[in-house]
Amino acid sequence: MSAPGSQSSNGNGCDGTGWVHAGVVEVTAEGRVPLPEQLRATGLLDVGDEGCWGIQTTTARIVLSDSVHVGPTVRSISSRKVGGESDGYRLTVPFQFFPGDGDSAVHDAQREEVPDEVTIEVGQELHFVFPGDDRPVQWAYLLTGSQLGANLSLCGGEVAKPGASTPGPSEVRPSPCHHRRE
Repeated sequence: MSAPGSQSSNGNGCDGTGWVHAGVVEVTAEGRVPLPEQLRATGLLDVGDEGCWGIQTTTARIVLSDSVHVGPTVRSISSRKVGGESDGYRLTVPFQFFPGDGDSAVHDAQREEVPDEVTIEVGQELHFVFPGDDRPVQWAYLLTGSQLGANLSLCGGEVAKPGASTPGPSEVRPSPCHHRRE
């Protein structure tokens, strides 16, 4: 761990006791989200890389990883490539995270894999956060405003609601994403 206030090896300036808020993004009408500059700067994902979308089963939070490292508590949903600068460094959010319309039995069946707590809507603002420790960044949460305020201590003096800290998919082990294409 770095000393308080020192720069950690992942470049986030956190002392290892909280979470780094990388930015707020809005889900576009096309169901896409841009990767914030602060998250891109960590080296988690680069243009053309496959971002692995999953759900942390212990917290019902959306996890975006580097598609090589998936924690044992993360259920893989799908993967998507990161677009380039001209595309705004965006990724398409897997359809399973959007509410079903009741018209497609296939969509609704695949949607059942995703808890209601992680359903996202077009136009919704979401927050990228990643662990503020000394390890290279291998994953980030994509949270709603209410999830961000629930038991997460943010680096830089921001503190979310008091409570026990929330573990991430910390026991990272090499494992390929399940590439289920729609």
